[in-house]
Amino acid sequence: MKFEIILLLSFLCLSNAVSWKTVDQYNTPPTSRGSGSLLYHDDQLWIFSGFRNPFNNTFANVFFNDTWSFDLSSKLWTQHFSTIVPNVRAFAQPTLIKSDHSHKMVIYGGVEYSPTFFNILGDFWGLDLGTGQWSSLNSTGPGARTGAALWNDGDNKKTVYLFGGLGSDFQARNDLWKYSVKDNVWTQIYANGASGNPPVRSQAHIGFSDLLNSVFMFSGDPNFNTAPLFDLWEFSLDDESWTNISLTGVAIERVGGAFAVKKKMIVSAFGDRENTTGGCTNTFAETNNPVSTTHVIDKVTITNPAWAPISISGGPLPLKNVMYTSGEDKLYVVGGYQWTNGSSSCLAAYNSEIYKLNLDSL
Repeated sequence: MKFEIILLLSFLCLSNAVSWKTVDQYNTPPTSRGSGSLLYHDDQLWIFSGFRNPFNNTFANVFFNDTWSFDLSSKLWTQHFSTIVPNVRAFAQPTLIKSDHSHKMVIYGGVEYSPTFFNILGDFWGLDLGTGQWSSLNSTGPGARTGAALWNDGDNKKTVYLFGGLGSDFQARNDLWKYSVKDNVWTQIYANGASGNPPVRSQAHIGFSDLLNSVFMFSGDPNFNTAPLFDLWEFSLDDESWTNISLTGVAIERVGGAFAVKKKMIVSAFGDRENTTGGCTNTFAETNNPVSTTHVIDKVTITNPAWAPISISGGPLPLKNVMYTSGEDKLYVVGGYQWTNGSSSCLAAYNSEIYKLNLDSL
């Protein structure tokens, strides 16, 4: 009897262990990539855009503008072909809106670049998740942005907020705009540099707490390829105000990582610290190096804002430039790449798996 109880307790401990799970995929997935747009809705993952770096000092990146959905029940991928399609891009954060009795994934801006040009976009698009068709929306207001933070107004999904991002002048911003789905109009709430705004940044991590009716923003790049910020901000959807959350403990500041919020719990994973001492000797070592990437999961609660690392079992190697989204109390991570050290260069392998983390296990 005692032996059976011990076995049962061991099973319960193992079943509740914090670990990344690999999601089965029963058909051919999209080309693996990083920094695309990923959104969860109605038991499906939607992917648009992203890019692949050749890692050969040519900067001849391959950018995408294909649209895919993955059914988490059937484990099957479907590619969607639209009459009109946004241009190729990366670093366009998505969010979800309700419009004309349908749900849409919307994206704003992004970037495409090569050895000869750097094009920061200022367009605004919506993907109807019922038909798989794209439509152009009014982008008059914020101007060209890449890496801007985008979120909606919670359950209503009738308003889109846009914060910061990198402009066409290569300067990060901290202004805040909102878009009315009903009126198809952008309105500025806080000007760039306004008192009380979070510091300027792009590539911030965003998550929503339905319990608090607030959006939380963590870290980000304060300027082009500089060390990430280490701060946490709460944006109240009730009065559209910012509050800086005073943090204690040690966590890893990062860009290109994953982020999720459940009630009062905040989770940060993966990503790149940038501009830290790395192990590669080529020109990528400063901003893209294997020493600075991480797969450590950090957790903090609003009631006790002290960061603490979480021990995990299994899962991928450190990844950066991942695509992330959350739904049904799970954090999903797609794409991104891992660094390995070559004899005289940085080598990278793109991730083709889908990983999920059960937030209830944390």
